[in-house]
Amino acid sequence: MAQAEKSHIKEKPKPKPKYDSWGTFLRINREKLYRSARDFCNKINLGISYPQYSRYEAGEQLPNLNQALFLCQNLDIQYLEGFFQWSLSQISDAKMKEDISKQLVQLQSNNNEKSNGLDTDSALSSDSLYSTTILKTKKESFLMDNVFVFNRSHRELFEVDPYYRDIFTYVNSFGPDLISINEVAMAHGLPIERTKKMLDDLVKLGVMERKDSQYKALKRVLYFPDDEDFFMLRNKTFLHNVHAIFNKIKYQDLAARQGYRTVVTRKLDLDQIGKLFSLIDELILRAADFPETKNEEKMFSLCVLLGERFTRPKLRP
Repeated sequence: MAQAEKSHIKEKPKPKPKYDSWGTFLRINREKLYRSARDFCNKINLGISYPQYSRYEAGEQLPNLNQALFLCQNLDIQYLEGFFQWSLSQISDAKMKEDISKQLVQLQSNNNEKSNGLDTDSALSSDSLYSTTILKTKKESFLMDNVFVFNRSHRELFEVDPYYRDIFTYVNSFGPDLISINEVAMAHGLPIERTKKMLDDLVKLGVMERKDSQYKALKRVLYFPDDEDFFMLRNKTFLHNVHAIFNKIKYQDLAARQGYRTVVTRKLDLDQIGKLFSLIDELILRAADFPETKNEEKMFSLCVLLGERFTRPKLRP
């Protein structure tokens, strides 16, 4: 009986590959030019086998620097951006990763400015630094002056109360005009004094600026670094947004296509999951790239979650 019970014990989930961030970076850029890793290896003489390249995309192994830059050359990735991503995948120190991530964001932003990037009138808030999906849109000009990267001091504040995130997102989305304390308090159902304190806290941390009793976001694009330090905060933010949507959404909203809610649960192999990621990246990019309208009074959250639900247990014969 004891052995039968043991056979049903759920296996531990596999840990993330050691170089997962590099593998993801490589895959996202390869998918822009080639339909599969095998297609890439067949069309370009990389000097390595397809299985070896596949290990790079899977994050299981890391190429040496020369090989990494050669891959970047063949995927139209700027050398310096590739070097930063290659370096980040090997760094464990959180502060060092944060500093290099900021340099990477600035580099990506400057690249986008040259190749027509993000609409500077769009007010964006993204949880993911890895959102090259957002930072690499190809429409109107994008300037680094419009980007605000949150750091650990902001993380500590946002962990205290999720409404800090709601408040700066609200003010940013309905900017660039100044927003009054009264409006923010009414929109969030918060007392005036609490709202004022939270707005002033955001001013102290450089997220907002204040003129009399009105506020505006200091920059138009705000997002959190995609590292382990922010993992739990991003999870809390996601759940906070989902709960807020469920508290408001009605059947009539779904029927009128003013909201969307669905679940698909099925078996998927790794190749299918990779294709899904590409489609999700495209969806996020399109949502981020819609032009800003001046007369819209509603703000929507697009919350996307994909993850494993079940693993089939291995039963003894």
